[in-house]
Amino acid sequence: NNREACVGLLHGMGCDLTSVDRHLNSAVHLAARTGSDSSVALLSQLTNANSDFLGAPNAAGETAAMMAAGADQLGTLRTLLSAGCHLRDADSSGRTAVHWAVLECPCRYAPAGPLALALKTVLAALNEHLFCFCLCLLCVAEI
Repeated sequence: NNREACVGLLHGMGCDLTSVDRHLNSAVHLAARTGSDSSVALLSQLTNANSDFLGAPNAAGETAAMMAAGADQLGTLRTLLSAGCHLRDADSSGRTAVHWAVLECPCRYAPAGPLALALKTVLAALNEHLFCFCLCLLCVAEI
């Protein structure tokens, strides 16, 4: 994988590592979502572990730590936390990285039958946090 080499080359050519797209996602957001631990570590190093940059929210209030947690990227999450990212930050829905880790539920045993789909529809309309809790209970029950 040459991602880190590309980041290093672009940095050396003067590219702004802190630039964001129209949704305010930075390179750190994208690297966290894809689980590129080494890219996150390099971006951290090249920006002097600037926690304002590494922990900056996108337009929806989502941080790189939330994206890493939601995508089940444990190594990337550890890298971000060691660089000073905060776990108490909340997105525009009030969710923290812990909510993202539970909500995205990468468990391969997550139920997809009619009961789970009905529960998802009803509880999502009533209370998103209750839905997350119930879905995770169903995941555990399936294991």
